[in-house]
Amino acid sequence: MATMNIGRSARNGSESGITGSEAVSMELPQSPDQAISASTEEEVSVSFDAANLKTFSMVCDQAVPVQLLETRYAITSSTVGPPGTITPTDADLTDVIGVGDLIRVENTVADDGVYLVATVTTGPSLITLENGQALPAIGGAVGTLSRVASKHISGYSYEIQSTTQATGTIVIKGNVSNLFAAGEYLNIQGTVGQDGYWEIDSVTWTTPSTIIIVNLIPGGAVGLPGVDELVVGYITKVSASIALAANNPFLWSIDGGLQNPFIHASGVGDIGPSYIPAASAVGAGRRGEIIAAMIDNTANAIAASFDARIGSDSDIFAIV
Repeated sequence: MATMNIGRSARNGSESGITGSEAVSMELPQSPDQAISASTEEEVSVSFDAANLKTFSMVCDQAVPVQLLETRYAITSSTVGPPGTITPTDADLTDVIGVGDLIRVENTVADDGVYLVATVTTGPSLITLENGQALPAIGGAVGTLSRVASKHISGYSYEIQSTTQATGTIVIKGNVSNLFAAGEYLNIQGTVGQDGYWEIDSVTWTTPSTIIIVNLIPGGAVGLPGVDELVVGYITKVSASIALAANNPFLWSIDGGLQNPFIHASGVGDIGPSYIPAASAVGAGRRGEIIAAMIDNTANAIAASFDARIGSDSDIFAIV
């Protein structure tokens, strides 16, 4: 058995504050340490099963989003939509990817991105995206997809009063402008044709409503698919990445943490008027075999130094 020592402290100015430390024992320690080139996103190889995770810590000297990905599967075909569909080579991914999951599509001709899953079928597998999610192009039998393990939900859901397709405008009753910001992401659910995973372009408060403008394609022009809609659907803040501030470590351990950051409830309960998280349709399946950390340093003009400590136990039981 190996041991990792974890220290934590919190203090206001020069006060004594609160400090604590613990020693966590695990069978499989990892210490990935990698320089990330300026203005690029790069992959750091990791390997652990979220269910067996004992401790996870990381730090970077630049502010970067870190996205954790599970096993990649080859794509055999796709359709543009909306809703877009993706057919992987594997016959059955229903125990790996489920309703409400975010998937990352990579290495295609023009379909790369993060998308929100509506349904997954078997024999052969077909992944249907939410009704507002169209793929930019037909990638054909190229590329890969993987479940985003670092998906997390922040806060409650808020009812949509109206949307405007051309401008990408979402109107929310009341002042929630302090809860949303440009560059963050939304999960839209319950609409006729605009459900999906969208990037926020701007947030303003104009009595009596909060006006949120979203990008149809992350980083691209504003807009929404479908038609204008009235008093239908909900939004929730959702992200695919853990946002690291420069030199501010992310620390979690099985003894000191309240929730494993890579095991979460997903599915229809992610969003709704009361926001009661529900277990995923495949929550009892074998999930969380994480293989990669994607470090997004594109916003920084200098190289970043990324470092992590990961400790997990081995899995001695075969799943048959």
